[in-house]
Amino acid sequence: MKKLDELKSFLEELKQDKATIFIFEKVSNFERELFISLRNILNEKYEYELMGLTGNHLVDFKESVRGKNVYIDEDIYTLITGGFNLFAMLTKRNISLGYGESESTSTTVIENKNLISFIETLEEYIKIYEKSLKNTKHI
Repeated sequence: MKKLDELKSFLEELKQDKATIFIFEKVSNFERELFISLRNILNEKYEYELMGLTGNHLVDFKESVRGKNVYIDEDIYTLITGGFNLFAMLTKRNISLGYGESESTSTTVIENKNLISFIETLEEYIKIYEKSLKNTKHI
C-alpha cells in the first residue's frame, strides 16, 4: 500500500535525522497519511467514517462502536490507540520531543525518551497495519 510506504519512509528518515520531527511539510504529510491509514481501517472494519485524530474523535469512535455492540480485535485496538497516540505526540512535539541529533550537528545529544517512544509506537503501528492488510482484502 502506497500510504504505508510513506509512513515507513517518514520513520526511516526520522531515525536518520531526529530534526525531521520539526520539518513542517514532512510532518504534515505524515499526519495526513496517518489519518488516511487509520480512516481506511475503521471504515473497512467498522463502517465508521473518521473525522479527525483528536481525543474527541477517539471518544466518538468508541461510542459509535459501543452502540453497535461490536467486538474490536486486540491488534486493531492497538492500531487505533497507536494512531491516536502518534497524533497526540506530534501535537506536543515542541515541548516533549526535543530536537535530538541532526546530520548538520556533530554535538553529542541526550536521547529524548519521548522521541524514542514516538519511533517505537510508529514501528508498532506499521507492523500491526501490515498484519491487518494480510487479513483484509481492500484496505
